[in-house]
Amino acid sequence: MLNSPFADIISTLVTNGFNVEKVDRLPHENTIIHTYKYDKLGAKVNYSILFTGDKVENSLTDTLVAEAEKHKAKPPINLR
Repeated sequence: MLNSPFADIISTLVTNGFNVEKVDRLPHENTIIHTYKYDKLGAKVNYSILFTGDKVENSLTDTLVAEAEKHKAKPPINLR
C-alpha cells in the first residue's frame, strides 16, 4: 500500500491532468516519477520528477538527468 505523502503526490498530479507513465524506486526512499501532460495545442510534454528526503547530491541529479533523457523528458530542476 502507498504511504500517504506519496499517494497525495500521485493524486495531485492526476487531478491536475498529468498521466503517470512510470515510477522508479531508487535506494534510500528516493523516487523518480515519469509523467506527461498535453499542452493547450495538443503537444505531449514529458516530465521526470525526483522526490527525495535526502540532500540532493550530484549522483542523485545525474541519475535523474539520465532517466529523464531515456524518457525524452526535462527534469524540472536547476542544475548550476
